[in-house]
Amino acid sequence: MFNKKKSKRKQKAPARPTQGPPVQAPADQAAWNRTVPAPAFDGPAHDFIQRRPTPRIPVEIPADIEFDVDFDLERDLSSDADGGPIDEFTLGLDADFDTGFDTDVAPVETVPQITTTTTRPTLTSARARSPRGSLDDETRVKLDYLRDLDFFNTLWEYFYDSRTGALRPDRDPQRVYGLMSADLTDQTYLTTPIDPVEVQEFVDLGAQSTIYFCAPQEYGDDLETALMLGDYLHVMNTVVFFKEADLHRRMRRLVVNVRSQQTALLLARKLSLVFADGEIGANFVKFKVLLQSTKTDDPPKYDKLVLYYLVGDDPGDRSDVVGSRLLATVRDGVPPGEGEMNMSPFYSRVAYFVGWAEEPKHNMPGGPTDDSFTQSRARIVQSVIEKTPVAGTPKELAVRVYQAIEDAGLPWKSPHRHADPS
Repeated sequence: MFNKKKSKRKQKAPARPTQGPPVQAPADQAAWNRTVPAPAFDGPAHDFIQRRPTPRIPVEIPADIEFDVDFDLERDLSSDADGGPIDEFTLGLDADFDTGFDTDVAPVETVPQITTTTTRPTLTSARARSPRGSLDDETRVKLDYLRDLDFFNTLWEYFYDSRTGALRPDRDPQRVYGLMSADLTDQTYLTTPIDPVEVQEFVDLGAQSTIYFCAPQEYGDDLETALMLGDYLHVMNTVVFFKEADLHRRMRRLVVNVRSQQTALLLARKLSLVFADGEIGANFVKFKVLLQSTKTDDPPKYDKLVLYYLVGDDPGDRSDVVGSRLLATVRDGVPPGEGEMNMSPFYSRVAYFVGWAEEPKHNMPGGPTDDSFTQSRARIVQSVIEKTPVAGTPKELAVRVYQAIEDAGLPWKSPHRHADPS
């Protein structure tokens, strides 16, 4: 669903209400990575994140990749403990994994240990704690470790000859992004297409209420085509005007994986109300939801919804109040049994179907980047593969990737974060 050609069919965009003189905004205000018209609302109700439109990276999924997933695992995740931050930890599990890794030790013991600051500095996104969720720290670390071990094992088996450890010439390193972002095990999300009428009603409600504005990611204002071919629908806060400077070192994301589009749209309706919330609405930037009105066998992305928000004021304990409140809204808004635990590598899990990370564009050392979170990590992994003609085991490949992650200014134990460049 992510590499189909765009249709030329167009649908008239819903009328947008105006109250008084419209805001004079450039006609090419950008949604997230797609140029769309700016909504003509009274006041600062236009899309505030300006990004250059970038070529879409197709998700090409190798046909011979298989995953061994334990679908009973999520039933074991019954902890309601208020999971806090993981500032330092050692990756090690009392389990026997046939993946080429040693057990009971850190998978990359040759990589320098990362130590976070013990003092409470001025709050920035890189120094605020994790959103507090439903998993205790030990469970979170183990689940993230299991997921990343599986990813490196899959990566090695796909790109390298198991007998010689040599890089296979028939494998294109550009496929790393597809391996990281597409959920090949998801057999439910696109089974029941979303009703376009319901989506249009949701879009119209935002325009009428002036609380939010919707725009497809890849198809401008052509909602019909976006739904036919599958696209992210961006839902942007139009209650608050965000300056670019406000986003520096403060932007984070929550990624949510659910089992059906109907659940995703239900959650989208509930999340849209948070834009007007007096406590955290001013820091809830936007979210996007993956929707398609036609049935397809193509694998969807892991990230069915992505929430973008800013770390708020420090309440005194470095806690992420905004992220924790949004996480609670997500958990309360998803019916029992509708959460899906599969997740892209390098995210930090805060509930069994929710992960979090910092936004590269506003936190990545070395200047701004237009990469998404997964793109930024995929480029690092791809570069390692291109520079590694021989990797004898998955562990050897993991060591090289973690070292490259460290060299890029990303703490290898917390690859969802970015190092403080100051």
